[in-house]
Amino acid sequence: MCRMVGWVSAVPVTARELLGDAAIERLRALSAVHCHGWGVAWREGDGVRVHRAALPAGDDRDFGRVVDELAVTSAVLHIRLGTPGLGREAADAHPFTDGQWALIHNGAVAPVTSVDKLLGPASARRPVGSTDSERWFLALRDEIDGGRSVPEAVNTVIARAHAAGLRGSSWNSMLLGPDALHLVNHHDHALLPADIALWPDECPKDILCWPPYFDLRVRQRDGASAVISSGIVDDVTDWQLLPNHSASHLSLDGRPLRTTMLDARVSRPAPSTTAAY
Repeated sequence: MCRMVGWVSAVPVTARELLGDAAIERLRALSAVHCHGWGVAWREGDGVRVHRAALPAGDDRDFGRVVDELAVTSAVLHIRLGTPGLGREAADAHPFTDGQWALIHNGAVAPVTSVDKLLGPASARRPVGSTDSERWFLALRDEIDGGRSVPEAVNTVIARAHAAGLRGSSWNSMLLGPDALHLVNHHDHALLPADIALWPDECPKDILCWPPYFDLRVRQRDGASAVISSGIVDDVTDWQLLPNHSASHLSLDGRPLRTTMLDARVSRPAPSTTAAY
């Protein structure tokens, strides 16, 4: 279980300017549980820059500097609750990048001992950390470099994962590429764990989108498009819920949101706490 924020804007903007004080404080509160690191990626020139850390966001002064001072036209921000059995080092924190693309992910692929099967047998890419999310990113990049669109890449990698006996509770991701912020909303609410605390007790239980797990919402106004995981803002009146089993495209040049329904379907594995993050 992780929390994700992404944006595309006509003019440089900070996360606080985009989301407001209450959402930034909610992210800090969430980092008490989503405590296995945080990170941010943004486009700069012809590439992507990334900052990530193993500290909880609420304990890291750099997080405050990022949300208040990093004014950019496109970015993705992530706070992590790591899948049991996977690493807790800075190399395991999101976003993952190859210098041209960056990915953040909310979900898990199980079993964790077999996540290398996400990569195709001919892949030359090698993960640095231990996570399923990094391997998901590398597998998508292989497919994109092979000429597939992002929706086609998502379908291909999920189909390969299923054929290899891997199952994901959620493939939800934000991919910041050279021309767009790509949004993958592909999950199964039935796989949420019942026996692990995923949310701070002090957070309200009466918000519209409770329980706040896999849904993604987008808001487009004043020349800026913002995307959030549920639970970060209480009032979602102005936020459009993206359809499950979809991939959306937010162009960096301001063209309208485009959404494609995915062919792959989430398969339901046997209930497992390690498959539900």
